[in-house]
Amino acid sequence: MDSNLLKADFIRQRLGYVLGGIAPIEHNEALRTILDEDLFQIPTIWAAAGHPRGVFQSHGR
Repeated sequence: MDSNLLKADFIRQRLGYVLGGIAPIEHNEALRTILDEDLFQIPTIWAAAGHPRGVFQSHGR
């Protein structure tokens, strides 16, 4: 079996999102999330929203 498929399945199962759309919040289980503090210098931040073609807007400041 292709190891890339196993990784995608594992991520979908553990996090609840497909590859390319992994949101930084609202995972199926507790997950340590690390943010680059430089993001707080940017007025508008766009992040994955649970789908490869979906994003959400947030504010760094």
